[in-house]
Amino acid sequence: MIADNCIYILGVSKTNFDNAITKNYNMLFVGFLIDKDTDKIIDVEATMILELSNKFIKSLFTNKNFIKDYDIIINEFEKRYFGRSQKALITAYKDALKKYENI
Repeated sequence: MIADNCIYILGVSKTNFDNAITKNYNMLFVGFLIDKDTDKIIDVEATMILELSNKFIKSLFTNKNFIKDYDIIINEFEKRYFGRSQKALITAYKDALKKYENI
């Protein structure tokens, strides 16, 4: 069960034309479950091909503050995630952050 104080935000971005994500989904989607009282990221899932990619992405986002940990999240992706979708994941996070700030 998902708590009443949680909201779902979807970030979207494009990947390279030759990326398997583009071939399967056209776009990269990253869904965030956020506690709106604390801005804590409760869960995250992306349209990735490999399950391990999703597990790793989840580990970089989960339990961080969606707004305040912006620099930490970006830095973690730049230092630790070397998949072909690195820039697209960062862009999807920024897209979701804009939507969240507009709520």
